[in-house]
Amino acid sequence: MTTSSLSKTEFLNEVGKFVSERIAPLSREIDERNEFPKLLYKEMGEKGILGVTVPKKYGGRNYGFPIYLKVVERVARESSAVAASIATHEMLTYILLKHGTEKQKEKYLTSLVNGEMVGGFAMTEPWAGSDVNSISTSAEIREDTIIIDGVKKFISNGTFGDLFGVVVKTGELGKGRAELSFVLVEKKDPGFKMEEKLDLSGNRGLGVAKLVFNNCEVERGKLVGEKGEGFKIIMDALLLGKLSYAAIALGLMEEAVNLCLSYTRERKQFNQPLFNFQAVNFTIAEMATEFEASKALLEKVASKWGRDENLNFYASVAKLFITGKACETALKAVQLHGGRGYLRGEKVEKLYRDAKGLEIGEGTSEIQKRIIARELSKMGMV
Repeated sequence: MTTSSLSKTEFLNEVGKFVSERIAPLSREIDERNEFPKLLYKEMGEKGILGVTVPKKYGGRNYGFPIYLKVVERVARESSAVAASIATHEMLTYILLKHGTEKQKEKYLTSLVNGEMVGGFAMTEPWAGSDVNSISTSAEIREDTIIIDGVKKFISNGTFGDLFGVVVKTGELGKGRAELSFVLVEKKDPGFKMEEKLDLSGNRGLGVAKLVFNNCEVERGKLVGEKGEGFKIIMDALLLGKLSYAAIALGLMEEAVNLCLSYTRERKQFNQPLFNFQAVNFTIAEMATEFEASKALLEKVASKWGRDENLNFYASVAKLFITGKACETALKAVQLHGGRGYLRGEKVEKLYRDAKGLEIGEGTSEIQKRIIARELSKMGMV
């Protein structure tokens, strides 16, 4: 039976098996070395992990968005960095599916789905993050070419990516608003280079980097959508990114609860397992409750994908709540493991470092609160 002919349940079982056999053994090395084994992308492509939402005509599995979230959730139980890398890759895939021309889809989607190319999303700059109107990377769109100049920073998959969707400034709209556009840049394009690999505390191996565009020249056909449609494309990409990070946080929470259950049943103090002490089992009960609440919330939001005009509100609620609870859960896991939980090389220590990054990436918790408040003012009571 081929991967493409599997039912959704069978596919998720195959993903779980792949994660246990291939990603779990590499997770610690990826974290310690801060390096992503690019060969893993080809393997994930062969397993259908990179084409969950992509139509079959481009080599995808077309299982839908809720299944995609379950995939990154499962991967995150072993490696938040690998899951976040898949999420970044998926953001570019999604942009091409929704906004790309048929020629762009035919040229790139199959290679992204099978893992021959790794995708990235380049928006953040040294002095421009959530405030997209402060983006200074500029592009001059000519008749046959586009010339890009500027710097992007904190770009996931930056050290090993092959194709990047780059947010550029192409003009002014007045009242402090920038006209933004979205351009595809390949690693091989002249004037483009990865200048600096960043050494993050958590999610190590994600290949976060500084990218430089110095008179970078690409063909006119690499403009995605129309000139000036960049903001709309950004919003679509970040919507997917927020829910992806919520799913990653959910997988991390599940792993933290399981590790605590296992450890406190085995570890004995005063002639009995730690789990027997009320302070311990009450803490784990709280962790499990917050996991189940987070799981229910994400499933609710996932079911609204593509059919709810208030999805931006719900996505921000999910991102804010679940990544916050993941940080709390990971901290409790470290505490329950005592001194062992504070050792480098212990999984719970890594989970805590990774969880904090999920609160920051794809829009900080503070930005999510701002979005939630703004959307509430439009919607009234939910």
